Amino acid sequence: MSSIEQASVDRRDFFAGAAGVAAFLASGWWAAPSRAFAADSSLPRPGQEIRCASTARGVVLRSLAGSGTVDIDCAIRLRVEADPGDHAGRSWRLRMLEHRMQGHSAQFGQVTITEEPDPRALPPSTLRLADAKAPRYELRLFCPRLTVEIERLHVGLLDHTGLGLPLELGSVLTAGRPVRLTTTEPLVLEDDNLTSWELHRHTLASRQPVGLALASLPGVTVATIEPFTVLAEHS
Repeated sequence: MSSIEQASVDRRDFFAGAAGVAAFLASGWWAAPSRAFAADSSLPRPGQEIRCASTARGVVLRSLAGSGTVDIDCAIRLRVEADPGDHAGRSWRLRMLEHRMQGHSAQFGQVTITEEPDPRALPPSTLRLADAKAPRYELRLFCPRLTVEIERLHVGLLDHTGLGLPLELGSVLTAGRPVRLTTTEPLVLEDDNLTSWELHRHTLASRQPVGLALASLPGVTVATIEPFTVLAEHS
């Protein structure tokens, strides 16, 4: 082969190699963003809503005049919002839009629990991405103030407090009408091992007792909701 023919072969080999490298870089260049986009699309975005139905069975309610258990069904609707304190894109706030709870107890009758969140306040509930590879999320669902209406409450309830029974409250109890209580501290439901931020069948747990006071006597705790677990499922 002459020197001219050899040079021609070398040039062809060079251009073929360069084309192969360019094709490789091009494929890598387009593949990388697609993987990043797929990962980002799996994260919650502000404005998205989370809807779930949940059940809690055998929730222990202890009052000063007796104890019992309540079976509760719940519907929750949350909206994902940006977390002002997060700069890494790993934490979000969850605003409560709807929270309906209805329970039944052999001891207390019907139990209705409602929440009226402040639409102007920063939502206290948070969702945090703890591990992006798994993925794993940590959820803290705060219910700052709940109203609990109980169908049957023992007429001698306040005898155990050492306080006199207000006339209005006494007539409510003796007439068998529902009694309204309010929580004395937030109810917090949490799970540190969520594999889906949309709550695809996960168990949430309250870890601390929550006191209940009569709405007409907010400074006197007359009952306690013991720690319980909730089975939540995306709806």
